Amino acid sequence: MDYKGLFFTVNPVFPVKDILTARLADLGFESFVDTEEGFEAYIPKEHYKKEEVLSLQEFDHAEWEISFEEKDFEDQNWNATWEASFHPIDVGDFVRVRAPFHDVKEGFKHEVLIQPQMSFGTGHHQTTFLIMKNMESINFEKTKVLDMGCGTGILAILAEKLGASSIDAIDIDHWSFENTKENIELNQSKNIVPILGGEEAIPAVQYDCIIANINRNILQAQLPRYARAMKKGARLFLSGFFTSDVPVLQQQAADLGIAFIAQDEKEGWAVWIGEKE
Repeated sequence: MDYKGLFFTVNPVFPVKDILTARLADLGFESFVDTEEGFEAYIPKEHYKKEEVLSLQEFDHAEWEISFEEKDFEDQNWNATWEASFHPIDVGDFVRVRAPFHDVKEGFKHEVLIQPQMSFGTGHHQTTFLIMKNMESINFEKTKVLDMGCGTGILAILAEKLGASSIDAIDIDHWSFENTKENIELNQSKNIVPILGGEEAIPAVQYDCIIANINRNILQAQLPRYARAMKKGARLFLSGFFTSDVPVLQQQAADLGIAFIAQDEKEGWAVWIGEKE
């Protein structure tokens, strides 16, 4: 499959880069690579609609400057580009995320191997980092976990390393589904079931913990389903949105019987943690 790459120059880089990448993800862009001037965004060529990109309201902001150039990529060239930009991610001394071609480094409680492909969730994005950071405070021993919008499978894999006995990892994107299977094998995970699909693919079971790192609109649409799938006392990790979105999601969660437990943020992005009452 051929890909279209957009090379963005933005001023200021923060917070424009983070806001714009979130908007582009909603348009179907699958992967992003940071640069000094801004970032690169990649989408299957057949799904690219330039007019949708230019219609984003961020381009009309008086205090921002945004421009981009287009470039076509063949599939094999994309993978080489992505691998070259992939660097290990250290979440304190709790977990290190690295690719198979990175050297082993001592001093971490856990290590997750991720084969870099075109899937979201390598640990580089603030939302994935935030969830991993806050997973350290939760007891996952012998729990049943749902990782919704699993991307690379990174959070499902970490949950197993923390003791989860059964994990369903769901993503609607076929590339993410295949990459999750690849990373499950790479980490020798035994308790993760990858599932291709959306909300309708959630099994009819009760979970001890649900992790959903998607975006605000999808989370709002799917929250009622999450609530029905949670045991009493189950924990819910929500991320993929900005700190300004927290009040809306928190109120909806409360209406569904999910009480606020904790919140964390990084560079304008948030993770919200709740418990089923």
